[in-house]
Amino acid sequence: MPLPNPAGYINILEQLKLEIRTARVRATRAVNAELLQLYWRVGNIILKQQQTQGWGAKIILTLSTNIRQEFPNLQVSRPATSCTCASLLRFIPAIDLRNGAVLPPETTLL
Repeated sequence: MPLPNPAGYINILEQLKLEIRTARVRATRAVNAELLQLYWRVGNIILKQQQTQGWGAKIILTLSTNIRQEFPNLQVSRPATSCTCASLLRFIPAIDLRNGAVLPPETTLL
């Protein structure tokens, strides 16, 4: 037996669905911006060690392994990601997404 729909029910339902979708998009963008900044900072730290201390692939692998033990689900703890973070710094400047800059809608780091 279907439940009765009071006047305006469908409009309220659609409004709530839109609110939920909009909040999800904003939350995803905020998380992506923070992750992008994290990757940049990780890459920056690794790149500085490579340049000043001569760190190579074996040290980065060990570093990655140790970080993964503490944070098993963190993508940046994988050796390839750590190397990629450091490599990207050679081509991109610092990114500040906190002050109104946004990622393109199709960009997802999660």
